[in-house]
Amino acid sequence: MLVYLPLPPFFCERIMALAFLGVHKSLALEARWLTLDLYRSLIKSTRQLKESNQHHFLINTIRERFRFHKHESSRPRVLGLLREGNEALRILEEAPHNSIYMERIDALAEAKAGPLKHSVEKLRRIPNLKIRALAIKDIRSRTSKRRDRDPKNHIPGSDSVRRLARLPDSLMAATPNSHKEENKKKPKMIKRKPYQVLKTVTTQGFTFKRLRGWRQPVKTSMMLKKRVKKTQQWIDQQQNTESLLDIISHERLFYDALGIKDDLKDYKKSLLNTRSHYKTLRVRRLGPLNKKD
Repeated sequence: MLVYLPLPPFFCERIMALAFLGVHKSLALEARWLTLDLYRSLIKSTRQLKESNQHHFLINTIRERFRFHKHESSRPRVLGLLREGNEALRILEEAPHNSIYMERIDALAEAKAGPLKHSVEKLRRIPNLKIRALAIKDIRSRTSKRRDRDPKNHIPGSDSVRRLARLPDSLMAATPNSHKEENKKKPKMIKRKPYQVLKTVTTQGFTFKRLRGWRQPVKTSMMLKKRVKKTQQWIDQQQNTESLLDIISHERLFYDALGIKDDLKDYKKSLLNTRSHYKTLRVRRLGPLNKKD
């Protein structure tokens, strides 16, 4: 007889802030600490399992349940889920020494029972192999997909799920990530006539092309703004270095008048190297127009 292994539910600090917003701050911090400690303990307990498919299944389940309940705002619901999480932690810690628990975990990881089996059955009902290959890239439930649409949090099907879904490896390699990529048209390269293209030179000496009658994109405007800002920073650094060199020259005259030995050579040498560095950067950025500066 297989024993049901409850899925571990977890919450981050945002959830605890929502659920315990009206209580004392120390209680909210304690609940947050307990939640994060439970999550770390559950992740750590999966390392005891030697089978890679079991380990990956539990890791994905923990993270998926964590994201699924991250906006929970009911205190009784949060406390109840924490109790279920502690029970799941106890089962995971005892699993290596309990054959019944290991049998249940193996059945869940191999899609013989539980949510993975349901996902495999849904995949098999898709007649089109290309659509089936797209669907296996994220085997979460429909509610989880609706709550979290971030592509980074997708859970792709493992090799065993692919075999059970009867998908060839060649089809998986040739399948795009979404329908949009499959139906996306390549942009047309339109050759512009000479009178349609204008060459514009900024006050900083940067040359770029613009199309007659077209509004300048925001990306281009921001690029020019950053370029002008960076160039101005180099100019300010160069002027600051020149002012320091001027101060050093006056100090040398003062030392010579007093008959004191000059000990500012190394400092002056480093300033000269700095000025040369910023001047080289400025000339590279501005181009041949301002090289005579």
